[in-house]
Amino acid sequence: MIKNVDLSKCKNLTEFYNTLYEAHESHQGTGYCDHHKTMEAYLSGCNSYREFGVLQGATVAKAALCGVKYIQAVDVQLHRFSPYVKLFEGIEVELHESSTVPHPVEFKGKMYEMTDGVKHLKPVDFMFIDDIHEHDHVLEELTLHSPTVNKYILMHDTYLLENKVNESLHKAALKFIEQNSEWTIERRSKVSTGHTLLKRI
Repeated sequence: MIKNVDLSKCKNLTEFYNTLYEAHESHQGTGYCDHHKTMEAYLSGCNSYREFGVLQGATVAKAALCGVKYIQAVDVQLHRFSPYVKLFEGIEVELHESSTVPHPVEFKGKMYEMTDGVKHLKPVDFMFIDDIHEHDHVLEELTLHSPTVNKYILMHDTYLLENKVNESLHKAALKFIEQNSEWTIERRSKVSTGHTLLKRI
């Protein structure tokens, strides 16, 4: 994952998104952003969006360009994204620098807590998970936050992790739907790192 794309020359949201998209595809290989196609297909009719694991904000921008008007952007560090919120004209972007689970989470030697804002997030139509790539963490996120998701949950990197086949995140999705009959697997992709889309029944 490329983490420091130069966005200083971006004058609008489209330029911001295209710069990130092209950098990710170039650095990670063609098809890495295949989940953006799924977002485009399923965000139609969705007015609100939540993302765990924002980094520089490529998928947040994709959601905005798909017509979403309310966004919750959650990450333990948002310094790479927050300077560019000004490009999201006419869109309410709610920033939460926080863990997504109710116990401390370590990132690069620092512990992060869940803020009250993330404990009480407003419901959204669509949630995207792309933060800590561990089975138990993702399963906990699904269990904790799915009640406030109306339509879809998209998970990235459910086929490859660190360039090796590792379906532990997809298995977290399967375990989650076994325990929550109101959700089902809507789409599974093994293109590049892969993604899994859950749909509320």
